[in-house]
Amino acid sequence: MAKIVKLSPEGHLPIPPEILAELGFEADMELHLSIEDGKLVIQRAPTPEEWAALVEDLPTEHVELDEHGHYDPKKAPEFHRWMQGDD
Repeated sequence: MAKIVKLSPEGHLPIPPEILAELGFEADMELHLSIEDGKLVIQRAPTPEEWAALVEDLPTEHVELDEHGHYDPKKAPEFHRWMQGDD
């Protein structure tokens, strides 16, 4: 399905109702906009419940900071790896 729409003077982009329905988008739904390979990508943003489900199984690590905001890398190796940008 393709449609041509006109950008409003305020910069609003109208999306035809049939396209919204096809995508399952509803009024007041939060959307995530990004640019990938020069194309606008519109996706439904996860709900708070979906975010909670996404992160519930993430491992956690307790990191103790001293009075100067420093931590011991040996006591928090995953945090240290993350801080160093090592994946």
